[in-house]
Parts: sequence; C-alpha cells; structure tokens
Amino acid sequence: MCTDALKDYHDRLREDLNRDPVDWNPDVPASEIEEAQPRPDFEVRLECILNDIRVMLVSKNTAYGNSALDPVRIFSTTNPVEQIKVRIDDKLSRLVRGSAAGEDVATDLIGYLILLRMAQDIEMEKRRG
Repeated sequence: MCTDALKDYHDRLREDLNRDPVDWNPDVPASEIEEAQPRPDFEVRLECILNDIRVMLVSKNTAYGNSALDPVRIFSTTNPVEQIKVRIDDKLSRLVRGSAAGEDVATDLIGYLILLRMAQDIEMEKRRG
C-alpha cells in the first residue's frame, strides 16, 4: 500500500520537474502553489504507516469489542491504563526472550502505545468530571 503511494509521489515529482517554466503563473497565490506541490517523501511514508496502524487498531477493536478501553473485567479489575501497560510489558518480554516469532512487534507496540495514550486521555477526562 505504501509502495504505491510513494510511487505516485515520485511520479508527480518527476512531472513537476519536467514541466515547462511557461506553465508557471506568478499571479497564482502562494497558498495555491503550496497545496499543489507534491508532499515530501517523509509525509507520504508517515501517512501510509499511520493509516496502516489505524486500520489495524480499528479492525482489532471491532474484533475484540473495544476490550482495551472498555474491558469486561472478568478476572482483572485494574483500570484500562494498567491493563494496557501489562500488554506492553508482555510484548516486550516476548521480544527480549526471542519468542515473538511471526509477530510484528514494532507495529503491535505502536498500537499499544496509542491505546495507552487514549486510555490515559479517557482517565483524565473522567477525573475532570
């Protein structure tokens, strides 16, 4: 998915470099020129990676019924923040011990850290009333 976006970005950049200078209009406002400029490679890669993580989180949230932020509390009664921290610890433990075979540890950790941030935000909102 990201590869296609990067290819599109580089194609647009090549087209801009090959454009005839006569096509440039000095009367066009700078804001329109900025909007038309191709985005830097960093932005394209960032957007792709963040979108992949968003899709993963939404998919897992649907599959698991929002269990990270609204757990059913059958065995554990700790708050979601602490439960997510335990999941992060477990993921890091498997990584350190070499038993994370077949897992995308980096993506999973990023996902858990985003969930942690969301859980912390929810907890702060509850405290404020």
